[in-house]
Amino acid sequence: MPAVSVILLAWNSGSLLRPAVESILDQTMGDLELVIVDNGSSDGAVERVLAARPDPRVKVLRHPRNLGIGAGTASGIAVATAPWIALMDSDDRSHPMRLELQLKAATADPSLDLLGTAITNIDADDRPLGTWPAFYDPDDIKLYATYAMPIGHPTLMGRADVFRTVPYRAEFDIVADFDFLVRASERFKIGAVSVPLYFYRRYPGSTTIGRLSEGEAYACAIRLVTARRRAGRPERLDEAMADVRALLADGRSLGEIFGHFAACCHTEGFPLLAAFHGALEVRGRKTPGATLRFLRYTLAALRADPGATRWALGAMGKAPFWILLKRAGFPAFPRY
Repeated sequence: MPAVSVILLAWNSGSLLRPAVESILDQTMGDLELVIVDNGSSDGAVERVLAARPDPRVKVLRHPRNLGIGAGTASGIAVATAPWIALMDSDDRSHPMRLELQLKAATADPSLDLLGTAITNIDADDRPLGTWPAFYDPDDIKLYATYAMPIGHPTLMGRADVFRTVPYRAEFDIVADFDFLVRASERFKIGAVSVPLYFYRRYPGSTTIGRLSEGEAYACAIRLVTARRRAGRPERLDEAMADVRALLADGRSLGEIFGHFAACCHTEGFPLLAAFHGALEVRGRKTPGATLRFLRYTLAALRADPGATRWALGAMGKAPFWILLKRAGFPAFPRY
């Protein structure tokens, strides 16, 4: 049995797949298996990489069609055999010591169930674009996950039972990572190695860049169903997903989508989440109407937390909304 199973989801990754695969096979900790999930690719990249770099540690799981990110990742996890599972994107690279250092961090703190790392952003030609720090305090990670991704998803390594207890949901073709991490944070302790051990590629052909607006829209739905779940209410996931699909099909702008979910959160009694989406609407639609709605949602959040009023009045220059977030435990990004 290998120590770590690395799940690499591939779909028409082209020439970028080989350096991604080699960065795993060249790890200083070689006791691993690499599960390549060929998610309906048609470019032959997986076959070319296997021919160029045959390795008995590689296992290939082929699907005749693209199952989406959620279902594709889940299929790789299902065949993994190691007690630890790590993730890897097919167009990125891992530092040679990534797996070794993450395992050492897990050994040093056995209470951690999932660990990420900080990230160095690179372009399509491997040129550095700056560092993307990760939260590393488990409390900060749990609180930030209510709103957005606190850790780069493909940097994660965790106990196999975490990935099987909190399965990726097939409903998500995109942002399955955010849905997974926010649910995992409710049941498990998540940390991170505070040094960059992952090279995240940002280029026009990447899913993150190419489907940015779509991902932001579905993230709104995840935040809403998370609030319902934590309030002990039915998630109504299918309804929220259908809502996003309808808004996108109708050609709504991202600002309008943020405004729609701000109104939904306000109606359902989640005042701080309404103000959060209202702030995003203002960022996307700098109109008097959006600003007024944001102020209305912020006032409602202040009324829901009367003790915050004094804080807000005492720091108007920082905006009452951000004071509300701070009181709710919303952490600042760490500085290294």
